[in-house]
Amino acid sequence: MRHFILVTTVISVVLAAGIGLASNPSTTLYPRLTGPKPESGQAAATEEQQKEAENEAYSQLFNEAYDRFEHRRYRAACKQFYQFLSEKTPDTVDYEWAEFFFGVGMKRMGFSQAAVDSLTTLLTRKPNTKIATYILEMLEQISRSGPFDRDMVLIRGICDQSYGFVEGNLADFVNYYQGEYDWEHGLFQWGDKHFAAIREGSFYHNKYLFKRALRAYYDRRIDSSIKMLKQILLKLEDGDPLKDDARKTLARLYYEVGKFSEADFLYQQIEMNIVDQAQSLMERAWVHYRLGNAERAMGLLY
Repeated sequence: MRHFILVTTVISVVLAAGIGLASNPSTTLYPRLTGPKPESGQAAATEEQQKEAENEAYSQLFNEAYDRFEHRRYRAACKQFYQFLSEKTPDTVDYEWAEFFFGVGMKRMGFSQAAVDSLTTLLTRKPNTKIATYILEMLEQISRSGPFDRDMVLIRGICDQSYGFVEGNLADFVNYYQGEYDWEHGLFQWGDKHFAAIREGSFYHNKYLFKRALRAYYDRRIDSSIKMLKQILLKLEDGDPLKDDARKTLARLYYEVGKFSEADFLYQQIEMNIVDQAQSLMERAWVHYRLGNAERAMGLLY
């Protein structure tokens, strides 16, 4: 029901006014659109001729939608792809590609959540490997570029599926989040196997090292966690958001063990925009308070 509401809400922006919705076939995510009435004389055609004409019409509909997609007319393309999806079923030729281009078109129009919903639903139906690879590439980019629906993308799309055909960065992406999911549910041996498959030195290997340092902290192995975080800071380049996360975490650990000067130094190294540093500034104010610099602490708060 959640997917039905999300997709139909966004489609109301895309489709022209006046198109009605009829019953929703149980085999598709997309509610059926009310189509035009049959032309006169069509009823007299044989069943075979009707089927052939229908297939030709939907083939033409798909081709027209794709042509508009290629010319970056995404609104018109998505309207036609949606019509195709709502009136056909997943076993139809080109259905997977129609759903894929519909999702990509939605993303390019700015409806990222609807795009993720549509593409993740397609991914769970195990489409051909070419489509699956394209979708995984898009989800990987979304996961790194800003907030996203973690439950939908990771649990439904990644952690509950097998992707033995992917390589390189995509394999690292899949293994990292499957390993993270296993650790979060206490399946540490399974998680370790996924993490071990990640290429050393890659973006996701560094994320794994950071996750391992956090796990050491949760196990109250604070000295080990501090050591791991210092090693991570040596590996990461300036400008990498993960480096700021490592700095902030290490600063908090130094504060916890009473090393306030070391904590203050790390807070000063954080590179993120000052507007996004409210929490770090408050924590740094506490550091200066513990150092006896009450005036400086108040200055950071104001």
